[in-house]
Amino acid sequence: MNRFNNVAALDIGTNSFHLIIASIGDDNKIHILDRKREVLRLSSKNLNGETVIKLRQITSAVVLIKKFQRLAKIYNTEITAVATSAVREAINKNEFLEIVKKNTGIKVKIIQGKVEAELIYNAVVNYFDELANQKILCIDIGGGSTEFIVAKKNKIFIAESLKLGAVRFAKEYFTNPILAKNNISLCELHIEKELKKISEAVINEKFVEVTGSSGTIQTVRSILKEFYKINLVEDRITKEDVEMVFDLVMSKKDIEERLQIPGLEFKRADIFPAGILILKKIFDLLELKSMRVSDYALREGIIYEMCKK
Repeated sequence: MNRFNNVAALDIGTNSFHLIIASIGDDNKIHILDRKREVLRLSSKNLNGETVIKLRQITSAVVLIKKFQRLAKIYNTEITAVATSAVREAINKNEFLEIVKKNTGIKVKIIQGKVEAELIYNAVVNYFDELANQKILCIDIGGGSTEFIVAKKNKIFIAESLKLGAVRFAKEYFTNPILAKNNISLCELHIEKELKKISEAVINEKFVEVTGSSGTIQTVRSILKEFYKINLVEDRITKEDVEMVFDLVMSKKDIEERLQIPGLEFKRADIFPAGILILKKIFDLLELKSMRVSDYALREGIIYEMCKK
């Protein structure tokens, strides 16, 4: 931690860049000083179907990081930055890292999926104090991947990252503004294939609670509150809630119609059908009844990890 006791973490994701600036109090809780989120989608495909970060995306990333640095300077702190699936899968990831380092001075660390999962767990158990001594399943749906963590008292039983992402599947199955039944079915089959890699192992762990974090899950909560006017106890969403939001979203055949749904962010309208499909299939295949929504995710996990050191 720096001498001002403020820390800043930047999560460079597939869908967006998240910055959090915080301090850690004597109660070992994060005290948020500032947050910024900017949508910038890094992941593209070349003619060979390989993941690549285009030069214009790298340039936009540099501009955005410099903007975040100016904010961090106000709080007398420097940024620790990590990158997840979009960068770790890119064939030109080294070029991305070098250009960012040259132009901003920040050495971005690429973290692997299992490390990402463990950092998310660390954030969640600090958000929900009462779950720290229980065996829980944490699920985090991102733009490029979904993390699954089963743990108790920091003992990790399962930490897996699957290539299930709202941006990833939106680009693969929902490039047409109009939702097509055939594409929905193909996307469902793809999700099921990925989930079957871990579903049996996760179910066999006999966890007692489930938490969900990041944009897709938080958007479901927002729609339930703002559209359906539901008062969620403990910020808990149920299987029935997810199915209700799924039916609503799939009834809106294009982006313009989806934008009329209160609680659905403008910049998420194009990828949310893929995200809600992933969440619905997770509930189905993992036999979940409900989950509690965490406002802490990877970036808060990074903050706690920084403070440990």
